Amino acid sequence: MQIEYLATVSLPDEGWDVNVLEEACLEAARKTAKKLFLQALEQMEKIVLAKEEGEKKGKVRRYLTTRFGLITFFREKLKRKVDSRDKYFYPLDRAIGLEPRQETTLWVRKRACELASAYTYTYREAASLLSAEVGEEISHHSIHRWVQNKGKVLRAEEDKKWQATFEHGEVIESGGEQKDIVVTELDATMIHSQEDRGKNIVVKLGIMYSGKELESETAKYKRYQLKEKTVYGGIEDAQKFGEKLYIKGEEKLALSRAENVLLIGDGDQWIRAIAQGPYFMATYQIDWWHKW
Repeated sequence: MQIEYLATVSLPDEGWDVNVLEEACLEAARKTAKKLFLQALEQMEKIVLAKEEGEKKGKVRRYLTTRFGLITFFREKLKRKVDSRDKYFYPLDRAIGLEPRQETTLWVRKRACELASAYTYTYREAASLLSAEVGEEISHHSIHRWVQNKGKVLRAEEDKKWQATFEHGEVIESGGEQKDIVVTELDATMIHSQEDRGKNIVVKLGIMYSGKELESETAKYKRYQLKEKTVYGGIEDAQKFGEKLYIKGEEKLALSRAENVLLIGDGDQWIRAIAQGPYFMATYQIDWWHKW
């Protein structure tokens, strides 16, 4: 399939600068992307309808937020008898992998989660940034819902791996080369639950890495970055948290094959228990902030 669309940029004869040109080109790029997107959908629907059997019930509108803005399109609804019952479906949706209630592309949801979780932004700030990127207004309520749904999926995947490893004895696939050292730093903090007022939640965080390296040899002030950093956070009990952290370390850093395993913490008993457990078996060290 090949689709084409001629993009046009309109500028005044005089009085424009590089900034006006930039905005004009961006707007033209978004319009062009939308036109190409719609043309591709139209061509795809012609192809799939030629192969599908069923009674046409008319075009039904659908909205989809993409990285270049909101797309409004119409697709054919078909009716077909299945086991003596009428079934309604949209061949185009099936062909392009659209779920029944999907409102955005994967990129938009992924970018929303990145903005909401990778920085110190609130959901409102993340919504403002994402709206500017895609050129459409996006509600912070939508971003909150997407992040919550993604969190549920990730939690289910982590629980499945944990059960396979620690309840069913399956071997974890180690990732990467054998390391000279793997360092783990652990800590916990208390946060207030927004869903259950007055309730405090203990959040545990673990950071694992295979060493540190100097960012610049010529910089006035020496700064180091962590090598192969892996992060895991959770609100489960200490044992389960440690086991899930171990799985992350094994997948990303081949933890079980490391020559040396060092675990650093503030002296809390739950951290010591993880360090001395049968899976980490790490050398434990009090961090410098609490050593003196």
